[in-house]
Amino acid sequence: ITLHFLRRMKQEELAERLQSKMFAPVCQHELKCALKKKFQCVFEGIAK
Repeated sequence: ITLHFLRRMKQEELAERLQSKMFAPVCQHELKCALKKKFQCVFEGIAK
């Protein structure tokens, strides 16, 4: 909702900054999950 109003008020730069900060934690979480899955054998001591 906030992004919509910022864009309607012609505050594109603020809207873009807010949007990028909102998605950063999501990307970090997805990366962390992918790395955990990829290196699970290292954490558990399982030979490949």
